[in-house]
Amino acid sequence: MGRESSITPEQVGAAAEAIKAAGVAPTLRAVRERLGVGSMGTINRMLQSWKDTQGRPATQEVAIPPALARAIIDHMGMEIAQAKAPLVADLAEARQATADLATENERQAKEIEDLSVQMAALAEQKAAADGRAAQLAAELAAAREEAGRERRAAEEARVEVAKAALRLEAMPRLEADLTLAREALETERLSRVAAEQSAAVALARLEERGGHR
Repeated sequence: MGRESSITPEQVGAAAEAIKAAGVAPTLRAVRERLGVGSMGTINRMLQSWKDTQGRPATQEVAIPPALARAIIDHMGMEIAQAKAPLVADLAEARQATADLATENERQAKEIEDLSVQMAALAEQKAAADGRAAQLAAELAAAREEAGRERRAAEEARVEVAKAALRLEAMPRLEADLTLAREALETERLSRVAAEQSAAVALARLEERGGHR
C-alpha cells in the first residue's frame, strides 16, 4: 500500500477558500477532489479546523416597532427556517463526510486484510524455505561424510594396490629363490640317496667278508 502524500492545513484552507469563492460549499469530498492527494481522515480534521476559524455570521438585531410586532411574529417561522438552513446543510455535509470516512476506513481495512493475507503467505513461504534449507544442509553434511568415507576407502585401496605392486615386483625374486631352494633340496636328496646306496654297498661287502671267514 503506497504512503499517502503529506498535505498541510494551509493547502486544505486554500482549497476550501477556492471552492467557497466559486459559490460551492467546501465539503470534505469537494476539498479532497480539488487537492487530489491526502487521506479523507486527515483532510476532514484540517477542514474542520478551517471551518472553526470562519465563524458564523452574527444574526442582525432588528428594531421592531410596536406596530410591526404582530407582523414580525408572523414571519418568525420564516426567520427560524432561514436560520436553520445552514445547520441543515452542515448536518448533511457532516453525514456525507461520515459516509466518506466510513468508505475510506473500509478501503484501508480491506488493504490491511490483503496485507495480512500476503504476510501470512510470505511467512508460510519463509517457513517452507527454512525447512528446505535445513534439509539441504543435512543432505550436504551427509554428502560430505560419505565423500570422506569414500576418500578414506580410496586411500586404503591405493595402499593395498601399492602393497600388491610391491609383492608383484618381488615375485620374480621369490620364484628364483624358490627354484634355488628346490634345486638345493633335490641335490641334498640325491646326495642322501647316493650316501644311502654307498652305505648299503659297504654294509653288503662287510657282511660278505664276514661270511667267508
